Amino acid sequence: MAPERELRLLGMRLPIPVPDFWRLWLVGLIFFLGRWFDTLAMSVYVYQQTHSAFLVSLLMVLRFLPMSLFGMIIADIADRIERRSLLLCINLSLLGVALTLALLEHAGMLAVWHLMVASFLGGISTAADNPVRRLMIGEVVGGARIGAAMSIDVGASNGTRTFGPFIAGALLAAWGIGSVFMVDAAMYALATFVTLFIRCRNEGHSPKDEPILRRLAEGWAICRASPKLMGTLLLTIYFNIFVYPYVSIVPVIGAGILHLDAAQIGILASMDGLGSLLGALLIGAVVKQAQVQRLYVACVAAGHVTIILFALAASAYLSGAALLAVGIATAGFSVGQNTLIFILTPEHARARMMGLLTVSIGVGPAGFLLFGTLADIIGPAQATIVMPLAGIATMFVTRRYWLPLFSKVTPVAG
Repeated sequence: MAPERELRLLGMRLPIPVPDFWRLWLVGLIFFLGRWFDTLAMSVYVYQQTHSAFLVSLLMVLRFLPMSLFGMIIADIADRIERRSLLLCINLSLLGVALTLALLEHAGMLAVWHLMVASFLGGISTAADNPVRRLMIGEVVGGARIGAAMSIDVGASNGTRTFGPFIAGALLAAWGIGSVFMVDAAMYALATFVTLFIRCRNEGHSPKDEPILRRLAEGWAICRASPKLMGTLLLTIYFNIFVYPYVSIVPVIGAGILHLDAAQIGILASMDGLGSLLGALLIGAVVKQAQVQRLYVACVAAGHVTIILFALAASAYLSGAALLAVGIATAGFSVGQNTLIFILTPEHARARMMGLLTVSIGVGPAGFLLFGTLADIIGPAQATIVMPLAGIATMFVTRRYWLPLFSKVTPVAG
């Protein structure tokens, strides 16, 4: 860990005096900003070209699919090699994809299938975030600061949903989708540069010749032995199947029901990001680490309810207010899942458990496919009501598996 010393920016004292944390924070900020740029721009472009809610949802399916396919493999790689080098490779790959898409658009050759491939490649980078960058954050700040660090990191990454879609919508309306990809490329070049200055280095916890299946089995055994870990992962699965797919429906509802243009859709889509930013700041300021478990459960439940309110909203203003509430719930969910995985898992197994968390998030494609199919059959607003209702019912039926999260948290060491 970096030596303890006071850090200041523009005369203000930074709450976590660890330089590498802020470098990792900035890389994450850029990564998530680029992701929301792509989510808005690609969704609007595909819907304008095809008028299919299913194909818009397929974009998000392809972004999540690598998390379920490769999450544990990436976690194993991250536990065997130097994570800063892996992070550098991720940034360079994102830079290459953005430049390729910009050149295709400039040449007039950009097609919907190009965006599908790019979404899948971006999903591989997303799958690496928990077992690589966020695990590095935990290592550089230590267990005592992990809650505050995750609140700051989640606040920044979810806050990009405030201005990310807004900027992407403005760029899309003014100069077309090519301008979005060029800005993406510039940001990923900056992230690559910042990564070069990260000093954190990890040592592999397991022998390089240990079979991956044995390591995966050990991670699963640790999870099964801890009801709280099982409950955390189960609620993560529910949230990503029944709640999170709403992000692919927002542009569809904005364009097809509320009759908004690209810039207005960007503003609407940014509202849940604003809620996430406010929620993360509030959590970091007032929520104690011992309260994270109950906060996590409450925010999972609130996410289901607020999505229904969004679907029932009769105007753009009410829709924006509902998305603001969705964002607050999402902030609590995001802070909770990452903090709980870190504090409930032995140090030597954290990369593997972060991999299991990534795989749990990676079940999202099932939700996106179901959401998109329902939207094409019964309408986007109706699908946005049915899905969270199904999630609430599932939570109730399986409540015995996540109720242990209401008991006192006991951090695990070693």
